[in-house]
Amino acid sequence: MRIRPSPASIRAIASTITSRRCVAKVVVPDVAGICAVDPLPLGEPLPALRLPAGKAEARQFREQARSLYAQGRTAGALGTLANLCQGLGRYSRSEKLYFRALAIAESAFPPDDLEIAGLLNGLVVLHKYQGRYDAAEAWARRSLDLRERAHGSDHPTVAADKAALAAILDAQGRFEAAETLYGEALDVFERVHGPEHYEVAVSFNNLAAICQTKGEYAEAEELYRRAWRSKRRSWRRTIRTRR
Repeated sequence: MRIRPSPASIRAIASTITSRRCVAKVVVPDVAGICAVDPLPLGEPLPALRLPAGKAEARQFREQARSLYAQGRTAGALGTLANLCQGLGRYSRSEKLYFRALAIAESAFPPDDLEIAGLLNGLVVLHKYQGRYDAAEAWARRSLDLRERAHGSDHPTVAADKAALAAILDAQGRFEAAETLYGEALDVFERVHGPEHYEVAVSFNNLAAICQTKGEYAEAEELYRRAWRSKRRSWRRTIRTRR
């Protein structure tokens, strides 16, 4: 006879893993204190960034933008500045920079160029942070389509895009569609990375959270346990590698 676990037991397991809604890590540099960055008019030099002392990450982003611009990669330079503004929480300015970068990239590159996909992903993250899920979904679908045509459906980057789109649908309560995409991403991550990988653990956790929301507590508990096992193995492998 199958015993139905209580919601309390599910919450106890879930709290040992990650937050209810996990997505792939987004690394935002510590750039507090950087001055505002004005959008770059076409043909104008990159705006100067005045950086506070001790902000190594910010200096790295500034140098990366300058290097890209010096190479003639204006879209990439603007995308880097957009990421900086997003890290500051200046979302409106970041959006303008992303739009300018995207316009330049779409006019300079073929429509399936992967630099376009990278800028689209920046807009996905930005609009998801703002709770603008319709816009985030539109950018995510464009990026997924572009990368799937470039790499095929079994590529880990495509799987990451599916997981990102699933997280947007999940946040809107569209659980069936999100569950399908999370499952497809999980299949690729397990096949490419094996069971002892962080992305596998995150995928199990996301599926468990949907089951929990739907009241499917037995399924949620099993998925949370699988997420914990994957994460624990990932930690152990990381520790062994660093020794």
